[in-house]
Order: sequence, then C-alpha cells, then structure tokens
Amino acid sequence: MVLQFLKEESKPHTLKAIRSDGSITWFTSKNSSAFFAEHDLCHFVVETVLGYTTAFYGMIASGANFEDFNTPAAPVKGEEYSDEAMQAEQIVGLIQQGGNDQNYDQFCGMLDITFMHGVHRPKPKIELEQYLAIREYLGELYLTWRNLSSGEVLELIFPDPT
Repeated sequence: MVLQFLKEESKPHTLKAIRSDGSITWFTSKNSSAFFAEHDLCHFVVETVLGYTTAFYGMIASGANFEDFNTPAAPVKGEEYSDEAMQAEQIVGLIQQGGNDQNYDQFCGMLDITFMHGVHRPKPKIELEQYLAIREYLGELYLTWRNLSSGEVLELIFPDPT
C-alpha cells in the first residue's frame, strides 16, 4: 500500500492510502499542526519495524477507511481491535510522550505500567535493537517531513498484510 503524506503550510495536512487493489482512502487533519502527521508517521515506523499486519495500517490496507476510526461507531476500549492494534497505539503514544530524551529502560518501564494497569492485552516484547531501530527510523522520517515544503508529498510503502 502506498501512503502519501501531503504537507500544507497554512492548512491541514492530508494522508492518502492507495491500496494494492487500487482503492483509495484519505484523511485531512483538523488543523495544520504537525501532530497528526507525526503520529501517523510513528504508527508507520512502529508497525513496519515490529512487523505488525493487523494494527492501524494493516486495517487500512485490508479495506478499512480512515473515517472508520473517527466515528462514534468505532470500537470502544479495544473490543474489535486486534492485540497488535492495541499494542501499536500504546507504543506510539509512549514513544511520542517520551520525546527524544527517553531511553530504552524508561520506555520499557512505561510499557510495563501501561499494560499492567490500563490495557488488558498481552504486553509486547520489544527488544533493544527494535526500540533503537524505531527511534532511528522515526527520527529520519520526522526530519524528512519537517524539511518538506508546502505542497510536497512524503511517500511510503506499507507492506500488504498476508
């Protein structure tokens, strides 16, 4: 699946997914802040590095549309989401919350707390090498995104779920 992140300087950014069957879904953020683009880039990195196929982008590749995640009918408290989807959302949140100063031990500690007290799903095992790969790749994509001019597109390939 091809993902196209369209950067706009003074208006909301757009994310378009072109599935292998040619169907398309797209989403425009509510404002021009970088939060949504960076959150969705973080999902891309986490899901590709960890090999997740049923998390956010796996669901999009399998036919879900972006608006399916922003409606009152969206699953509540993970009732219909896979373990990978719930894990990915928590991992992304912890990485974004931790910022650049977060180290592997801090991340693992927060992951333990999150899955012990809030998310009733299996806790993912993330090795140091995976964590470092996520941080490095995410840093590269954030830099690429920030260096784009208004009207430019960052294009990424998400593997089709098998």
